[in-house]
Amino acid sequence: MILKVISWAWRRFQPAEGWLSVFLILSITSVVLFQVTMVKWVPEGSVVWASLLGLLLALVLTKRPLGWLSAWSILLAYGLVFTTLWLARLYPPMDTLIAGWSPVAGHIRQNWGLFLDRFGGWLTAVLDGGSSRETIVFAFGLGLIAWLLAVYAAWSTFRQRRPLAGLMAMGLALAVNGYYGDVTLEPVALFIGLAALLAAVVHFADLERSWGSKGIDYSNEIRLDLLVNSAGIALILLALAYLVPTVNWDTLSRLVLNRPAVHQAEEMFSRAFAGVRQPDLEQLRVEPGGDAGTTAGELPRNYLLGQPPELLETVVMTATVAGGSPGITHWRGISYDIYTGRGWALSAERVETVSANQTLSIPAYEGQIALDQTIDWAFGDSTTRYTLGYPLQFDQAVSVYWRGQDDMSRVRGKGNHYSARSSIAVAPSDQLRQANLAAVPPAIMARYTTLPESIPERVHELAREVADPQIYLSPYDQAKALERFLRQYPYSLEVELPPAGAEPVDYFLFDLQSGYCDYYASAMVIMARGLGLPARLAAGFLAQPAGEDGVQTIRQIDGHSWAEIYFTGYGWVEFEPTATFPVSSAFDSSPIEASPSNENIEGQFSPPPIPEKTPARWPRILLFVPLVLIIAGWYYWRRRNPRLTKEDGTIWAYHRLLHRAKQLDQPTPLSQTPREFEAALFGRLETMEEGSLARHLNLAKLFPDIKQVTASFETHQYSRQKLDSSPAVDSWRRIRGRLWLLSLVNRLSQMIARTKTGTET
Repeated sequence: MILKVISWAWRRFQPAEGWLSVFLILSITSVVLFQVTMVKWVPEGSVVWASLLGLLLALVLTKRPLGWLSAWSILLAYGLVFTTLWLARLYPPMDTLIAGWSPVAGHIRQNWGLFLDRFGGWLTAVLDGGSSRETIVFAFGLGLIAWLLAVYAAWSTFRQRRPLAGLMAMGLALAVNGYYGDVTLEPVALFIGLAALLAAVVHFADLERSWGSKGIDYSNEIRLDLLVNSAGIALILLALAYLVPTVNWDTLSRLVLNRPAVHQAEEMFSRAFAGVRQPDLEQLRVEPGGDAGTTAGELPRNYLLGQPPELLETVVMTATVAGGSPGITHWRGISYDIYTGRGWALSAERVETVSANQTLSIPAYEGQIALDQTIDWAFGDSTTRYTLGYPLQFDQAVSVYWRGQDDMSRVRGKGNHYSARSSIAVAPSDQLRQANLAAVPPAIMARYTTLPESIPERVHELAREVADPQIYLSPYDQAKALERFLRQYPYSLEVELPPAGAEPVDYFLFDLQSGYCDYYASAMVIMARGLGLPARLAAGFLAQPAGEDGVQTIRQIDGHSWAEIYFTGYGWVEFEPTATFPVSSAFDSSPIEASPSNENIEGQFSPPPIPEKTPARWPRILLFVPLVLIIAGWYYWRRRNPRLTKEDGTIWAYHRLLHRAKQLDQPTPLSQTPREFEAALFGRLETMEEGSLARHLNLAKLFPDIKQVTASFETHQYSRQKLDSSPAVDSWRRIRGRLWLLSLVNRLSQMIARTKTGTET
């Protein structure tokens, strides 16, 4: 049945140019897209593959009676929609779809908010004359250009009958991508060969149409000759494609690229798309304080491991805070938003230059106090500007790095001495308990609740056990429960980095069960994200008690990382999950609140024993697959083997015999009686037995059982007597295997005969 449907669809939807032309244009487009993804212009470069959908859509529209304006309006609209859907990731995963409309709506709202935030951040940087490493806009343009190229290739081939126009546009894109991307020549050579074949196939289809309209007869072997000759031409073009790059293009490129207008355009492009051609996330140099990030991710404080004591006691900076520190706080240098499964990394940022004494455009939050501080860096040269909490203003020009429009990640400047004003959250816990997740901006939720699939399920299960939302009713109490739980793990710098293939957080929680700040902070952020709390990791230094002169002395050993949780209206609040480090006291640390129905919560705060690795859980929907297969198999068996009663078993056997006779090219008209059918089938079998292939099947043994089936059916149809169907069914079962083999022999004989006829012609 399935084969029949496929065969019908193959014939029904076959274009006039043939399926070979469709295969060739799909292959050509795939070659171009493959070369683009080879360069890795941006991390979102896979969006270009959505253009294959555009090509298929254009192929359909070219066969419809639509004007070019209507068709292209539809194609452009779908291009914008599909490119946006792909980049914004508005398509929910399967588990979200199964969960219902509310999770789907939340997924769409968050990802759409993040997309707009990234797009808006890039636009702000460009309009202000700044620099942006945001890649979403470049990826959007790349995806839309790929869509239009694929659409035009299909349009020019199947509607305009001029494939070279679309192929030239694709070839130009291939050349530009190869020139600036510095990729290998294999895709270009393959493109040229496939393009030559496509042009030949489409041209021959036009000739066939012309010959048919004029009634001109022609041999089908012309098609084969055309393909052979086209393949030869394609091979020649492939050879030329390897020789052409040996020509020196430097003189021509200098004439074009050395023009002032080109230099100006390149400079503007470099500022607006500073993240292009760096597909991996920004790689920063490591300096004390944790200003580092790589593609694979790393633990920002791992430089503390294995260092000699004298180096760890090295003074890195001194600081003075006007009025003194408001409690236990951190000198904040950077925040990380992407957890890769091996460590932390930075997403794309935009850079804004802020003049001296200019206030940074940070959102205003409640429960904040302002602090004035002066910092002197003493360990080499540093560009990172450390502040207590969020920076508001500097006494020198600085470069501020933003994620999106108003999410600051870090600040850089020149020189080792600077003064700054910052703000830090001091909101009491009863106010933080009033904050709810529903009011968190969608961009914040999307960016800071994302986790890689490599996180083992037992990490999420542990988070739900420690900070059960049924027990801890507010996000703040859930965060405090995680903080309190993690502080029970022993602190140690005498640990190694996670082994290859091990997930760091899972390794820390269940195997190592001791570690340093990176482990604690990462575990809290990952567990909080698993609960749906927007969380991130921050790195810098732990603030130290001031001396008699009011100066804090910060050493390398004070390098630290901690967790930050976002609360609506109050911004990012620091949490200290690392054992032996004092809990942040910038805000009220009153006891956490639990549901009144759960009084004994103390016992829940104990590190878990090292459990056995739990096998991966299959999605629930897969449990229904065996059931569906069983039902489908039963239905198929019932169709092929209906219940054999006295009334329908004979009919079933006779109709199976009719079906097999048709496969033997035996006509079975409706006017034919069972006796006439039997005689005609005997004659057909005797004729087939004369062939060399069917001679060995001993067809004469089939006759008695065929007589039994037809006689039983005749009696059933024309007699009032109800007979047992067993003889007819048994007879059919004895002959069906040999008849099936005979049908295969018949098909094979026909194929041989057609081959001989074609050879003689």
